[in-house]
Amino acid sequence: MNDYMITVVLSSGRKNSNSSGMANRLAAAAVKAGGAIERYDLAKMDFKGCTGCGSCRSTTDSCVIRDDLSPLLASLKRADAVVLASPNYYGYVSGTFKSFLDRWYSLRDAERNLRLPSGRPLAFLMAQGHPDPAGYKNTIDSMTTIFTAYGFDTKTVIGAGLQGPGELAEREELISDLDALGEELSSNLRKNQ
Repeated sequence: MNDYMITVVLSSGRKNSNSSGMANRLAAAAVKAGGAIERYDLAKMDFKGCTGCGSCRSTTDSCVIRDDLSPLLASLKRADAVVLASPNYYGYVSGTFKSFLDRWYSLRDAERNLRLPSGRPLAFLMAQGHPDPAGYKNTIDSMTTIFTAYGFDTKTVIGAGLQGPGELAEREELISDLDALGEELSSNLRKNQ
C-alpha cells in the first residue's frame, strides 16, 4: 500500500509527446520508490476554462463548472505532490494547460486564502524545441510565480531541443534527471509521513 499520492497532469495532444514522456518517466521513478499516481491527460478531457462567474469565491467552495476537470481540481487539493507537464507552444504552455490553470481561480476563497495545503512539492516539466534551456525564461518565471502563489515548492525541468515525437528516448542525461527527481520526490514524501 502506498502512503502518499502524486497527481500527474499531461497537456500535450501529440502522440508520443516529449512532455508526457517526461512526466511518465518521473512518475515511474516515483512509483518504483513507493508513490501512487493519479494521472490526468488534459488533451483527452472535456472541459472549458474559467468563465469568470466568481461563484467559487462568493457562493461555493469550489468551481461550479462540472466537467472532466472537476475531479482533477479535487485531486490537487488532496495530493501529497504534483507533477505538471506541458509542451512549449509559441513561447508559452499549451492552450489546454492554460485553460486548466485559469480554473485554479477556484482554489482561493473570497479573501484570497488558499484552499490548498502549502509547502507541497510540484515538478513542472516543459518540453521545447528551442535548444537553450533558458530560451524561455519568462515562461518559466511566470509558471513559477503562479505555482508559488498557490503554495507549491516548485522544481522545473526543461527538455530543451526536443522537437520530434519520442526524442526524449535519445536523451540519457535528461532521463537520468527525471529518474532522480522522481526518486527524490518519493524519498522526501516518505520522510514527511
